[in-house]
Amino acid sequence: MMKKINEYIYNHEIPYLTENIPDLYKQLEEIRKIRNNAAHGNDVSFEDFQIVKNFLFSEQALAYISWAKIYYEENEK
Repeated sequence: MMKKINEYIYNHEIPYLTENIPDLYKQLEEIRKIRNNAAHGNDVSFEDFQIVKNFLFSEQALAYISWAKIYYEENEK
């Protein structure tokens, strides 16, 4: 499912996310690979953890995702 989400992001602009996070697709692809390793029981390094943590907090991805959700909710009415 994450691959499909990444493909959608690659082909579409998403308010707040695509304009505020440089190389969003590239970063999500890197996180997808880390997620797949963890899901299959492979080791996740501290460096992998830092990549995900930095994306979520330093890039403020969670905040931008929330803002995008609000944007879509308000524009669907």
